[in-house]
Amino acid sequence: MHVLAGLQPANTGTFQWQGRTISEDTLTWWRQQCCYVPQMPIMGGEHLRQALLLPWQLQATTAPMPDDDTLQALLAKVKIMHGLDKPVSTLSGGEKQRVAIVRALLLNRPVWLMDEPTSALDPASRDTVMALLAKQSLTIVSVSHDPHWLACADQQHVMQGQGVDECTASVMGSGSE
Repeated sequence: MHVLAGLQPANTGTFQWQGRTISEDTLTWWRQQCCYVPQMPIMGGEHLRQALLLPWQLQATTAPMPDDDTLQALLAKVKIMHGLDKPVSTLSGGEKQRVAIVRALLLNRPVWLMDEPTSALDPASRDTVMALLAKQSLTIVSVSHDPHWLACADQQHVMQGQGVDECTASVMGSGSE
């Protein structure tokens, strides 16, 4: 995930998006196309508002800065009803994961790179997040062990040892077990 996000160089090989090879020369463009949602999100501020607005401190953020009403509305969509002045140190792991997802939504980028996006979520929060993301026009590349998350994928690639196999949702299971 770090290589895809442009956070570290690949040891070998390349990857492309929209016909462009991602390299040092195209990295700024690529970072404007994607957002990275790590398994353990960095909040980057003392309060919820600061955590949500962290990307606007970075050069690659070109989206307009959202107002407080927009922040609150998106938080409500992931069932977070705290005020924007809530200290992030008091948030649970699942709340932090949902805040990171809201932050990604605010960026309005077409490609999301997600590392274990549902690992800290209870089933109700997971279902809320999955329903919200299903309504977006996104390309999501994720690493996950969650059968419910995997069941929603259009394509799945299973890594075992040194090999990668492509599977369909029916091979992986319906996510109901």
